[in-house]
Amino acid sequence: MTISNAHGSESFDWVDDLITHPIRMKDGFAYPNDGAGWGFSFKDERLRVLPS
Repeated sequence: MTISNAHGSESFDWVDDLITHPIRMKDGFAYPNDGAGWGFSFKDERLRVLPS
């Protein structure tokens, strides 16, 4: 969302459960979140590695 003349982008809805403030998608457009950087953080409790 930082390239003003981009023609396409990918969105992965499976990542929404791993982050705070997922990027809002509507009618084929992505709407950035407010805040620094990407506007989200990873949820630590969702990123824990399970012991094998």
